[in-house]
Amino acid sequence: MDIVGRKEEPSMTGPRSSAGRRSTDIAYDSPGVSLVDLWSILYRRRRIAAGIFAVVVIVGGVLAFTSPRSYSFTTSIETGARLLADDRLAPIESTETVVAKIKESYIPLALQDALKRDASFTSVDLDASIPKNSQLIVLRSRGPIESGQTYVELHRAVLRYLTADHDRILAVIRNGIELTMADATRKVGQLRDEARRVQGQINRVTQDEALVLKEIGIMNGLVATATENRDKAVRETKDEAHAMTLLMLTDEIRQSRVRLMQLERRVSVELPNERDTLLKLVADNQRAQAEQAKLIESIQLQLTNLHETRAVTPTMQSLRPVGTSRSTMLGLWAVVGLVAAVLGALVVHSYSSTRDRMRVMRYIGTADDAPLDRAFLATPRVPADRREKAASGIVSSGAVAAAFEAKRHLD
Repeated sequence: MDIVGRKEEPSMTGPRSSAGRRSTDIAYDSPGVSLVDLWSILYRRRRIAAGIFAVVVIVGGVLAFTSPRSYSFTTSIETGARLLADDRLAPIESTETVVAKIKESYIPLALQDALKRDASFTSVDLDASIPKNSQLIVLRSRGPIESGQTYVELHRAVLRYLTADHDRILAVIRNGIELTMADATRKVGQLRDEARRVQGQINRVTQDEALVLKEIGIMNGLVATATENRDKAVRETKDEAHAMTLLMLTDEIRQSRVRLMQLERRVSVELPNERDTLLKLVADNQRAQAEQAKLIESIQLQLTNLHETRAVTPTMQSLRPVGTSRSTMLGLWAVVGLVAAVLGALVVHSYSSTRDRMRVMRYIGTADDAPLDRAFLATPRVPADRREKAASGIVSSGAVAAAFEAKRHLD
C-alpha cells in the first residue's frame, strides 16, 4: 500500500527460457495494515478470537480461584545489647552482620534440619531484613496457611541458632565485665587496708604529740627547779665545791633547755607535718575508694544492662492473604486473553492467507506455465473487482476465483 492508500499490484514478470517459454517469478509486496484492515480481520476471525479469549480467561480463573492463598509469617528479633562506657546502649553485633549470618548460615541450616526430619519437605521462601531506621531484624516467610506450623518451626530454628551464637558472645563479654568487677573489688579492699594503716599512723602521731607535750611539761619543771638551785648555789658559793655544783647546775639547765627546744620544735613543726602528710594520704585514699566505687557501680550497671538476643513477639501470621488478589489475577488473565485472542486471530488469518496464496501459485503457473502477469490483469476480459483482488495480494476465496477465471481466459 502506497502513501495515498492505493494497493500495489504484484509483480508477475519473467524472462523467456531458451525453449521459448517464460519462467515465472511472482513477488508479492508486503502491504501495510491499517486499523480498518485489522478490525476487518478480527471481525472475520471473531469466533476464533472469542474462543481463545474464553479459554485463557477460564484457565486463568481456575488457577486464580483454586491456587492456595498465601499468608505472611513474621518474627521480630531484637539483638543482644550492652552498655558502653559513655552510657550508650549498643548491639553486641551489627544488624548487617546478623542479617548476613541469618541468610548465609542459619536459614540453610534450619532448612537442612527440616529436610532431615521430613524427606518430603520442600524449600520455602524465608528471608531476613532490617526495617528502615530500626535496630530490629524481621524474619519473614510466605506460604499457605496449612503450612503455618512448618514456618513457625523454621523461624524458631533460625532464632535458636542466632541466640546460641549470641549467648557465646555474651558469655565472653560477661566474663570480661566480671573480671573487671573482681579487679575493682580487690583494689577497694587494698585501699581500705591502706586507709586503716594510715589512720593508725595518725593515731600514733596524736599519741606521740601527747607524750611530747607531757615531756615538755616535765622539762619545764626541771628547768625551773634547776634554775632555783643555781640561784641558791650562786648565793651560797664560798669555796670550790660550791663553785663546781654551780657549774653542774648551769650545764644541766642548758641541756634541759636544748631538750625543751627540741620537744617544742617537734610538737610545733614535725608532728603537724606528719599529721598533714597522713591526712593527705587519707584524702587520696578516700578519693580512690570513691572512684573505685563509681567504677563498680558502672560495671554492675553494665552487667544489669547486658541484654540477650530474643524474639520481641512470637511468630505472627498476617490477618489477610498477601500477594496479588484473585480479582487482580483474573483481570490480568483477561488482558492476557485479549492479547492472545488478537494474536491468535492474526496468526490464523496469516496462515489461511498464505495457504490460499500458495494454492493459487501452484495452480496458476510454474516455471513451465504461462504466468498471470500484470499486462493480462489489465485486460478488460478480467472483471474489475476480481482483477483488484488478484492484484492486491489479499488472497481469499474471491481471489482464488479471480485467479481461476484469469487462468481460463489465459488458456
